[in-house]
Amino acid sequence: MDRIELAERRYRDLVPERLVARDRPHRYWQFPVHGLLAWLEQDVCAAGEELWGRPTFQQLAAWPQRTLAAGCDSAERRLVEVCDAALVAAARALAGLAHSPSIARELGRALDSGPREGSQSLRRGQSSATPELTRGVVGRAQAEAVARRDWTDLVCVEDYFGPVGDRTRLPASGVTAGEFVIAFNPELSPVGDFVTRCLFIRIESRRQGLDEFRRWCSAVFRAGGRRPRRQVASEEAEAWRHLAGCVTRLRQACLAGPEFRLRDSAAALVQVCAEFAPVPELRWLGLPAGQVEGASGRLRHAVTNARDLETVERIAAALGDLRGLSRGLPAPDAAFEEAVATGGLVLRGSPRTAYWQKQRINQEWRRYDSPWQLLWRLADRARLGAAVGCRDLYDDGVVDSTVHNRWRRLKALLPPTLAREVEPGTERATYRLKLGAAQIHLFPAGPEERPAGAEGTTV
Repeated sequence: MDRIELAERRYRDLVPERLVARDRPHRYWQFPVHGLLAWLEQDVCAAGEELWGRPTFQQLAAWPQRTLAAGCDSAERRLVEVCDAALVAAARALAGLAHSPSIARELGRALDSGPREGSQSLRRGQSSATPELTRGVVGRAQAEAVARRDWTDLVCVEDYFGPVGDRTRLPASGVTAGEFVIAFNPELSPVGDFVTRCLFIRIESRRQGLDEFRRWCSAVFRAGGRRPRRQVASEEAEAWRHLAGCVTRLRQACLAGPEFRLRDSAAALVQVCAEFAPVPELRWLGLPAGQVEGASGRLRHAVTNARDLETVERIAAALGDLRGLSRGLPAPDAAFEEAVATGGLVLRGSPRTAYWQKQRINQEWRRYDSPWQLLWRLADRARLGAAVGCRDLYDDGVVDSTVHNRWRRLKALLPPTLAREVEPGTERATYRLKLGAAQIHLFPAGPEERPAGAEGTTV
């Protein structure tokens, strides 16, 4: 029996069907808190270890930041940008309707009917504007915000360990909108691919605001027995159809099919291991520094305080999805060969081995300690999109030429195609490997040879 099957069996012992069938109050008091904490810390994290270093699993778990985030060269990212532009275009076309005489007159009535300064209605916080007129004013404000693109990006990788709210909105607000609160939004499960789900929440919240204002404008036209100018109406209708088509294509690319379920389950397993494993190695995720530490505590609270059955049920379901994935992967000792087959940069610490484009880099790396240390650092930092400088290589300050000379010695040992992937960093005396996180696979050595340790002997 493998680790995943063992974890599934132990979960069913802890949470039998008769407990799931109980009502919430009885289930709360019978919830096996300590048993489930041990299950997460021991069984689920152990199951994660069977998949942790596999390139296939890493690609699934890190898919949102490797595929959807700004700067990614993928078909899905291009669809995100098309949806971004379509939202703005639809809002601007809708603004054309808002400038029609009928709409302008109704909006003017709403603004003029507000409480005047010093009046008793103002002291009571009341307004004589009808709800329908108020809805028009709010709708126009929302449409104007979308038309000027009041966000930095629709994708936020900081959502990985849990929704952080609409931090992409300009200007930023410290208040978290209700649609980003897991307890309030049924579209958000307790674990899984939050980055992708929050992307569609940002799109749909803006599209819904535009749709409400669009329907309000139509009602105003019908009530007045008028129609908008044909060209304006045609442009608005075309922009709206284009936006709907763009969102549908993006949904099909990101949420359809069994691969999304695997990505969702892989992200769930990472979230559990990040919180409950003793020392999880998550640099391959390519997330901003400090994000993993800042995300700890949410799942533990769901088990110990909220005693939320849905959270552990979702984790158990994720294990079931990944059981099929683990059976389709090579044996654990073949994970290195699996990484080599991807054609990226593959480094193994013991014995020191390097592959690039499926070919071994034939160098006696044990003789070249300093170049090897630099190569490992370049690969490790590249997974975060960062450069390597003297602070990453030396405990004490050194002159710039020391770093340059080390790179010159490493460059002579690398294939030309790999050496061309290294460029100077933005800071002085730094270098950056241009490969993406999906193209880098590191298999660390034992403690006595771990490349991330102190500086070795210079060659």
